[in-house]
Amino acid sequence: MDPVTAIFILLLFFGLMRRRREKKTLVEQTIMPTGVFPYQKRTTLLTANEYALYQLLRLVLGEKFQIQLKVAMAQVLMVNKNISASARPAYLKKINVKSADFVLCDPADLRIVAVIVLAGQQTFVDDACKAAALPLFHLKPNYKYNHEEIRSILQPII
Repeated sequence: MDPVTAIFILLLFFGLMRRRREKKTLVEQTIMPTGVFPYQKRTTLLTANEYALYQLLRLVLGEKFQIQLKVAMAQVLMVNKNISASARPAYLKKINVKSADFVLCDPADLRIVAVIVLAGQQTFVDDACKAAALPLFHLKPNYKYNHEEIRSILQPII
């Protein structure tokens, strides 16, 4: 390639990159003006059904467990140290986007004992908890559980 063509291609490339950057900045300013964040406070941490279940869990479990709410799976699980540095980000990304509705911890030291999720089958969370030897319980989000049903479901850890 002759030098004139190479210079022309470089100028064209840098011109397109500059234009793209200016366009991106304009879009960012349209969506979110400088200094303004598009967030607002939620009214409650839990829905009415989740709160009713939380109260029932507190009643059934008493002082045996401390119940943590809406915990990111990255706070519950960690990637094994033997995983290569190049593979680690992909595994971290998977647990960063998932969360547990309730995490049951030992009140003496907050050691993680079990996880409760409100949903149907969550294959990734199931497999990850199984690999970590962490008990996982699925509860239906809109089902009205009673005291005995919760006690029966959680019996393996009570």
